Amino acid sequence: MTDDQTPEDERTSEDEEQEMSEEQQTEEDAAEDEEPQREELVAEPAGTKAPPSPTEPDVVEKSSVVTGIAVIVAIAIVAIGAWAIMNMRRPEANELLQETLAKYQNAENIHVESTMSYEMSMGDQTDDAQISTTAWFSRPNKMLLVSGDENNNTTAVSDGESLYLGLSFGPFPGAIKLPAPPDLAQMPLDRLSVSAATGMQGYKLPDIASIISGAFSMDSIGSVEYGIAEGNEWLASLESPAGTWALTVQSENGPALAMWIDRGRIVRKYAALIDYDAVAAATPQIEEQIQTLPEERQQAIRQMETRLVATVEIAEFRQKPPEDTFVFEPEEGTVVVEAQTIDEGVQKLMTEMMSQQSMPGGPPPQEAPTPDQEQTPDEGGGAE
Repeated sequence: MTDDQTPEDERTSEDEEQEMSEEQQTEEDAAEDEEPQREELVAEPAGTKAPPSPTEPDVVEKSSVVTGIAVIVAIAIVAIGAWAIMNMRRPEANELLQETLAKYQNAENIHVESTMSYEMSMGDQTDDAQISTTAWFSRPNKMLLVSGDENNNTTAVSDGESLYLGLSFGPFPGAIKLPAPPDLAQMPLDRLSVSAATGMQGYKLPDIASIISGAFSMDSIGSVEYGIAEGNEWLASLESPAGTWALTVQSENGPALAMWIDRGRIVRKYAALIDYDAVAAATPQIEEQIQTLPEERQQAIRQMETRLVATVEIAEFRQKPPEDTFVFEPEEGTVVVEAQTIDEGVQKLMTEMMSQQSMPGGPPPQEAPTPDQEQTPDEGGGAE
């Protein structure tokens, strides 16, 4: 202590030094305590500190929600992908139909089985029927086509050398044997088509006979569009087969057709609504023909409407036909005539049928007169 310092000042100075020493020690201790915390913070990256463990119900609930969202997202992705692929691969409508017809024309072997139902109304009269068709074709010129309903049917068989047309005249079965044409396009398939079976020869329908013969071709079509014409409620109401594209096909003269074609370029279904306007467009002479009929009959014809739907159950293009497919086996009692043309064969067949009907010959025997019917020689003038 200096001379000018009092004892009180000396104590104060000593206290300050002690306080400064204590504060310094406190700061050093704090620094030592803070260092481990910094080490812990460095060792554990930010954001990785584990949250409190959830309870088991919370885990189950969250897991279910996540799974549900994942399933929904997966379904949406698949649906969008399928839609995109389908639309990316969908050709132009005209191109789709052209490729389909070309497939039938170029196939070496074809097997088709189909069923067509149609309903025709004219005035108060309504008629309906079902026509089943089984067809085998093998190029260049072999075929089997059986078409008809439970009452009437037509059979055509070509073994490559001869063509047999099975016809029936009432209860009498008959067949015409003709030289087989060199290729399928020259077969008389126009007489075996759905148009012929329904009496609508003026229309071009996409049945198997018309496609193979070329009667239904791009040349006979005016326009092709995707979808079913909205103006035709009945066609629009028909169910589309799975995996098909729907087309509206407008022929040059005739009704609009609905066609369903699958990705393999196969006709799976077709339908048409044929009214009097469509008939008049296909056969302009009909208006003149009905003028001779009574007015009531004319009105009934003008109200005529036919609805037909054909469904293809089997369509195979690589299946080889069984060995006996193109063998004609007429039923017992069938009359077979040979001819060079169908018309000649029909005439011969009708003549043969008529001759068989009249084989017993002569008028039926007369019964002997009864006693009261017998005349005596005196009756009627008597003898001279």
